Amino acid sequence: MNRFGVRTSIERTCFLRAVSALALGLSVTGSTEAALNILPLGDSITFGLQSTDGSGYRGPLQALLNGTDTQYDIVGTLQDGPVSIDQDHFGISGIKAHDFGNVSKSLLRQLQIQNVFPTLSGSGDYPDVILLHIGSNSFNGGGGGDPAGVELDFLLQGLTETNPASDFYMGADGDHDIIVARIIPKAGSTTTMNTDGGVYSDLTQHQARVKSSFDYNYGGASNPNWTNGIESIITSRSRYLDRISMVDMFRIDMASLNLEYLLNVFGGDLGITTTQEMYDILSPEDDTLDGNAYDVVDWVLNYDEFNNTFDAGTDGVNLDLYAAGDTIHPSDLGYAIMAQVWFNAGLEQLLGDINGDGFVGLDDLNIVLINWNQTVTVGDESMGDLTNDGYVGLDDLDIILSNWNAGVAPPPSVMAIVPEPATLSLMALTGVAAMRRRVR
Repeated sequence: MNRFGVRTSIERTCFLRAVSALALGLSVTGSTEAALNILPLGDSITFGLQSTDGSGYRGPLQALLNGTDTQYDIVGTLQDGPVSIDQDHFGISGIKAHDFGNVSKSLLRQLQIQNVFPTLSGSGDYPDVILLHIGSNSFNGGGGGDPAGVELDFLLQGLTETNPASDFYMGADGDHDIIVARIIPKAGSTTTMNTDGGVYSDLTQHQARVKSSFDYNYGGASNPNWTNGIESIITSRSRYLDRISMVDMFRIDMASLNLEYLLNVFGGDLGITTTQEMYDILSPEDDTLDGNAYDVVDWVLNYDEFNNTFDAGTDGVNLDLYAAGDTIHPSDLGYAIMAQVWFNAGLEQLLGDINGDGFVGLDDLNIVLINWNQTVTVGDESMGDLTNDGYVGLDDLDIILSNWNAGVAPPPSVMAIVPEPATLSLMALTGVAAMRRRVR
């Protein structure tokens, strides 16, 4: 595109050749470039502390992605974990959300998030999706959830807004999605000072930690500005970047997990042989929500996740889900469960599969062509906006072509009727004749 926002002759020629090749039934070879750049962002849980191989959820997540046709690249400016995985990430042990950009923090010079994005962008690795699990370090003293909410809001501000006067605000300049996790509950100990300077008993410290992380996730803290917890913060930030979604790492629906997969990987170490035994380990209290049979992964024993109360009995943590001797970081099984939650959030997507049939082909191309050169609702993939810029054009076509024939072709009986070559050519010529894109 030239400086007046008009497609150049080279762009028009490339478009005509691409559509003509498809119209004539010629084979189109997909690009070998990764289609989905994923940035794991957060604290020591993203880093992978206390996992056996140091990869945390990142290794298991890549194993799940490798079982699909998704082309992906894990990105980040830090590298940790075994050489068998993509080691890139940006998880910092001990960091709080506001440490990523608060000028008063000593970590700023090394860790400021605004330096990550230009670096990745310059290497062609700007993230398409950010996996954000942050807040655990705000509860080191078992205090309330308000500070964690303020910190999350500060970080999301930098990831969603645009401010030309500062290089901290980069969000609206990019096409990334953000998946924010309701964080795993954090348990307590007798050795940690509370924010008011007192030392809790073992039980009270544990309860205070869990309740504060519950407030952070679902609301109930004293700050009226985010009485709904993370959800209210995301709602307020969505006006800047409407591609923010959530996953729940605290109350994980048992029905969403692949117990067979978890049994195959961890059954031997746990001494179990059936999925029912795995179920009993993950949800030993058979927790329910709102009185309904809604079973959840039980990170915290004898804790009513719906009513935010502790039941009678010995309260504690599920030691199969937390690392040995730890009340903060997941075990390998816990990290594997986190990976499944991220994966189920849509990371197995096929870029370019507009109609959702698991295959990138003529049906998807037709949708782009029908809406060619049109301004549509930002992020409306059903209209062909694959780049989340509110416009259907060459950038969206590029995604279709680079992922051409990805997935498994549906039976011919359910495939859309392919337009006659003359129709495609006419559509292409019409689109090129009117090819003018608004200046960003």
